[in-house]
Amino acid sequence: MSLTPYYAWAPTLDARVGQPVVAAGNWKPGYPALETVKLILRTPKGSYLPDASIGVDYSLVEKGSPDCAARFQAALYAAFKVLVETKTITALTCTVQQSGTTLLYEVSFEDPKLHGPSRRQNARGQF
Repeated sequence: MSLTPYYAWAPTLDARVGQPVVAAGNWKPGYPALETVKLILRTPKGSYLPDASIGVDYSLVEKGSPDCAARFQAALYAAFKVLVETKTITALTCTVQQSGTTLLYEVSFEDPKLHGPSRRQNARGQF
C-alpha cells in the first residue's frame, strides 16, 4: 500500500463540530490545506479576533430567497480568495444547491503541495 507523504501534519477535523478526529487513541492525520478550508467554513466572517477578514460572510445569505444559492456561492469564493491568491490552493470551485431552505455546498480545490490522486480535495456540507 502506498501512502501520499504529508508535507506537514495537521489533525483531521470533524467539520460538524470543529474538533480533531480521534482514531485508535490518536489524532487522525489530515492534509493542512483541507483542514484550513474546513476551519474557514466554520468561521463566520468577523468572528476571528486576530484577523476579522477571515471566514465566510454568512450575513449575505438570506435563506429562502430566490438568489440565496448564488449569494452563498459568492460568499464562499470571497472567503477563499486569500488562499487562492497566495497559491495555498488552486483550481477552486464552489458549488451550491438549494433544497428548500437548506443550502448544500461543495468546495473543491487542488493542493499544489500534494501529488497524485490526493491532490484534489473536497469539503462538503450544508447551511
